[in-house]
Amino acid sequence: MPQWIWKSASSAALLASLTACGGGSNGSSTGTQYPVNDAIGTFYQTPQTYTLHADSSGTAYTLVMHLTPGPQTTFLGQQALTAVLADSITSNGTVVAAGGKTVVFLSSPFKEIGGILPGGVYEVDTAQHNLPDLAGAGAFGTLDSQTYFSDSTLTTQVGTGTRTWALDAVTEQTAKFCIDDTDDLGGSQETEGDCEIIDARGNVTGLQITLTLGAATLIFK
Repeated sequence: MPQWIWKSASSAALLASLTACGGGSNGSSTGTQYPVNDAIGTFYQTPQTYTLHADSSGTAYTLVMHLTPGPQTTFLGQQALTAVLADSITSNGTVVAAGGKTVVFLSSPFKEIGGILPGGVYEVDTAQHNLPDLAGAGAFGTLDSQTYFSDSTLTTQVGTGTRTWALDAVTEQTAKFCIDDTDDLGGSQETEGDCEIIDARGNVTGLQITLTLGAATLIFK
């Protein structure tokens, strides 16, 4: 979803998240407090399948996202966990876009350190900030910066990106945690919004993904 080059499907599935400058949140934070860090860390370590739908000018689209926890690995000298994201968008029974990403991350606290994208493109994450242990609706902050390289040698840079996060109320007991991802990949600007719906216990109960496909901006729910 997109953040996964599409780049993704959430995490970004996701997708996606965090250390260096200490935790906390910016902006006003009110009401129910949500365990953001634990919710996102658990999400990436739990098998997930979501089917989401969007409509644009009468054309229906379906996005299917799969998240599969992977084995431990060594990434840039660090022992880390992995999760494999795979997604596709269909319309009228035809696949119109597909993407994926192997997310490489640390836990306790959750911290995304990089990823491997289709075609062997490597993502290296820097300038990470911790997600807060607890945050209320209205909280927001900077997540990290990304540098993309053509392959695992990390010698040829092909793009850059930045991510921010925000937590918005959905109901009195649920909130939408969103990562907004802006990338410049070879001179081409890409934006994507990946959101997890979480409750006060940190359970992820749904996804919402916003992305541009051709000239259409699609909101998958």
